Amino acid sequence: MIRLLEGDSLPVSLKSDPFGCRLWAAWSAYREYETLCSSAFRIWEQEGSGLYLGLVDDALLLFSAEKRETGQEDWEEISSFLPLSGARKVLCPAFCGERLGFSTELQGRILRKKSAVLVKEAGPLSIQEEALPSLRVVYDLLIACRSQTFCPPAFEPFYLDLSHRLRHHAASLSAVYREEKLAAVAIAPVVTEEAALLAGVAVDPEFRRRGLGTEAVRRLMETLSSRVLWVFRAEEENKEFYASLGFQEMEAFLQLSL
Repeated sequence: MIRLLEGDSLPVSLKSDPFGCRLWAAWSAYREYETLCSSAFRIWEQEGSGLYLGLVDDALLLFSAEKRETGQEDWEEISSFLPLSGARKVLCPAFCGERLGFSTELQGRILRKKSAVLVKEAGPLSIQEEALPSLRVVYDLLIACRSQTFCPPAFEPFYLDLSHRLRHHAASLSAVYREEKLAAVAIAPVVTEEAALLAGVAVDPEFRRRGLGTEAVRRLMETLSSRVLWVFRAEEENKEFYASLGFQEMEAFLQLSL
């Protein structure tokens, strides 16, 4: 049976999970807006299987608390439920996606960078909003770096969501300037007390091959030094870049189309 969970009953273990931290950060940033939170953010549990399903806007995250198949999963129930959830795509570990029968849009590996500072719980991010570059300028840089596997959303939802998350310490951003111009940026749109998700690194084509992408990520890692940092890397993309920064390959993931 699949049951809906209330925000205040979310398992604390979600804070550090590469899938679950997305749900925890979204709930943390928007929980004061009850109507918005209930319509754009929902999480379910398949009882007895250890499977969680979390909806953030049009994307559904499916993952296992056990990190493996246990034999208690009802995959037929999950497959029937997904089209009814309101999601247009599903992000999940490969072993889950292979059981569901939907077409694969993207595949890759989950990368993990261990915290450089071991603490029980991190404090709030020490980021001054006035020190951040304009999100309009950040967005223009992302658009300049658009590729087949890196496609920024429309500006308005990007701006509204990221600016809100930054104000509520549920996201982080670092910037590198050269010649008074934004040359590189690294974005963690998901931050919890225990983990963060790096989901955007962009370098102005004019300033590439100078190590500025590495510098932007290192600055972000310093800000998030007490947290585990996760990356969902598309197959074979930027493999050497993340390896040079100390990221280790973990499990495979799939993005499915509904």
